[in-house]
Amino acid sequence: MIGRICNIQGHDYLIVEHQDNIVFLSTAEDLDFFKRKFKVDYLELDMQACEEVVEQLNEYLSGERTCFDFRYQLIGTSFQCQVWEGLQSIPYGSTISYEALSDMLFTTRKTRAVARAVSQNPLLLCVPCHRVIGKNGALTGFRGGLTLKQTLLKLEKDID
Repeated sequence: MIGRICNIQGHDYLIVEHQDNIVFLSTAEDLDFFKRKFKVDYLELDMQACEEVVEQLNEYLSGERTCFDFRYQLIGTSFQCQVWEGLQSIPYGSTISYEALSDMLFTTRKTRAVARAVSQNPLLLCVPCHRVIGKNGALTGFRGGLTLKQTLLKLEKDID
């Protein structure tokens, strides 16, 4: 696995690629989460890696792009992957509650399990877990921090 840390619009992001697919995209503070999730002790850093992803992230965070088209691979349990694929159906500029996401994906409500899977999303931003909010409309947990979540939601609302 090869990774890169890059600063885009004041935030440091960690991007990791494996076998020509992005497998992890998050804030740089998530390095320990990455190591636990992928059971690695060491990550080779290459500041030239993942250039296409850096470019697309910059475009997204500048309001010039509404979706990503780089190659990525979801790595998790079948349940997690089902939830993460469900996240991708939330339209740009929209939000959904954890409960509504659970109801959309499953015949029986699994809100807590869905929330846990959302929290384990290895591909922040391109698998838009920031679009999931509390049932009462409140911003709830986001590994990138609530300030970044608020920034992303505002960006998506202001640029349609």
